[in-house]
Amino acid sequence: MKNLIYILMIVAAGQLLSSCVDDYQDIQEPPLLDAPAVFSFTVSDETVPTGGSTTITLSVVDAPAGLAEVTLTDVDQFGVGVGGSFSVTSAFAGITEGDVVVEYTAPSDFSQGIITLIVTVTDSQIRNGEDVSKSASIETDVLITCAPLDNNYAVNTVIGFDDFDSGPYNFSELLLAVDCGDSYFVNDISGGLWSNDYNEEYGTSARNALITVDEDTNVVTWTNMDGMPVSDQFGGTIIQDPDQPDSNYDPATGVITIYWLATRWGENGVTTYTPTSVN
Repeated sequence: MKNLIYILMIVAAGQLLSSCVDDYQDIQEPPLLDAPAVFSFTVSDETVPTGGSTTITLSVVDAPAGLAEVTLTDVDQFGVGVGGSFSVTSAFAGITEGDVVVEYTAPSDFSQGIITLIVTVTDSQIRNGEDVSKSASIETDVLITCAPLDNNYAVNTVIGFDDFDSGPYNFSELLLAVDCGDSYFVNDISGGLWSNDYNEEYGTSARNALITVDEDTNVVTWTNMDGMPVSDQFGGTIIQDPDQPDSNYDPATGVITIYWLATRWGENGVTTYTPTSVN
């Protein structure tokens, strides 16, 4: 009887030892490797015409598990998918460091606007038969254009005459063609006077306008949103200054120059729009 009890104790101890070893092995599974690390990225063109392409280059400095996948997602300002396409033009499978080059092509049926590109690099890690891959992403905005003057502009206005010796005004503005046509929306044809100093003193508002560039002469003209003269809110209108050169677009530099005059009291100024990116 004592021998039987002794044997049973040995068997139980062996099972307990085996269980402890299994638990120890589970606890001691090797840790997952670090996620890929992207040090920096560059974008070849931040302004892309519909159907055009731009290249994003990611500098991956450490991907210890080796890269396995590269994806790109494009969304508009509301988070809705844009539907462009992409291709990876550099070898990336298994690399632990180096450049990953992605070419993005904008859809031809997307009219215009700023979109966000999200590029994700993913490694390959498996544990207990399960995918435990890690990834890293970068985001960048690009402007999709459908007309020649669609662009971001640095705007400068020098006031020739007004009630307060106002200005100069400096700001940035995104000009986009209306319905991809030949007219472009300008927030304030007075170059900032009506939406700044005159707004504070007289309660005026920005003088919205549609500017049009003559394709033969490059002369710039403008109307209000209904195709009528732009009101100066004092009983007059804001027109081309007859004492200045024609307002114009310079195709060599992309600069738009507006010479404007408010007819009621004679306020006038020169507003220049200088593109900050190249189409």
